Amino acid sequence: MFMSAGANHVASMRNEPASFPDGNDPQFNPPTTTLLKYTIPGYTTYDAAIGVAKDKWTVQLTGNNLSNSDAKSNIGSTQFIKSEIPIRPRLLTISLGYTF
Repeated sequence: MFMSAGANHVASMRNEPASFPDGNDPQFNPPTTTLLKYTIPGYTTYDAAIGVAKDKWTVQLTGNNLSNSDAKSNIGSTQFIKSEIPIRPRLLTISLGYTF
């Protein structure tokens, strides 16, 4: 039997330099430029795996983003529209293997 666990933390960041105008400022609504800065909040995800191997068989259950965080990996304003790209949602996989 085997198992593993892990955590991944991404700190808060910005999509543009600090000198760019703030995209959440009401002064820029409607926006007059596509170069607006947004603060992307930090987030943490958790992963784990558990499995068993016997003779030539292996079974493993793996989970990614177990807390099902809906954090954003990027925020931008291309073509004058604010867009947010979410991280991958919770993913559970089962794998079965045979060695010959």
